[in-house]
Amino acid sequence: MRAANWRAATRRTNEDYLKSHIYPVFEHVQLKDITKFNVQMFLNRMANDGYSYTVVYHARDLIKAGLAEAVDQEVMERNVARKTVIPEIEERDQHVLPIAMYCKLLARLTDVRDRAIFLIGSFCALRPSELFALTWGSYQGTVFKIMNTAWRGQFQPKKIKRKNRFGRSNYRLVAIPDVVKDAVERWRAQAKKTDSRRSPISGREASTVPGTETHDAGQPEVFAMVNQVANRILAMDSDADGTVR
Repeated sequence: MRAANWRAATRRTNEDYLKSHIYPVFEHVQLKDITKFNVQMFLNRMANDGYSYTVVYHARDLIKAGLAEAVDQEVMERNVARKTVIPEIEERDQHVLPIAMYCKLLARLTDVRDRAIFLIGSFCALRPSELFALTWGSYQGTVFKIMNTAWRGQFQPKKIKRKNRFGRSNYRLVAIPDVVKDAVERWRAQAKKTDSRRSPISGREASTVPGTETHDAGQPEVFAMVNQVANRILAMDSDADGTVR
């Protein structure tokens, strides 16, 4: 039987869901004894225990996928989890940086690279794994072409779920606002090396790791640099006792 086509990060997350939430309840229950009521009560308990919508949804998704495989293998006649629903879960408060604080921080960022990193992170809606995996080749002028992701210090080629009708990969394109483009162009003009495989954040080239499909992104340096930017931003607007104004 074909194994799950999971990346390392996805496998770790899914196995954590299975071991922490699903196995303690269903591990010793025979498939024929699992009912829609069992699954729905399991989801209701997770919601009552304070888990977020995303966590409950992911647990339900894994149960549905497992039972769907059982149906395909003719172990079960139907997928009893298919018509279960996510319980009502109160939306949690979102911590948002006030506009006044954002403008204050941006006005005090004078380093060209720091300013570009801050603007990309603020306006381009990139996932952290995508931001840290950007190369100069990702920068297409008006869009970022997301070709890699970063995980545990490695570049991973972006997983493409489908190809277009011409057989080419459908990479995600992220629009770049003019204010971000101007900052990136100023950054690029000052950068010493801007070849397509080089990380604009760390300045290191993403070189292939022998025997794998990942690339050394110099991620420890990337994380350290981003952390330095964050610390400088906080230091710009802090009192002597460390309280952020």
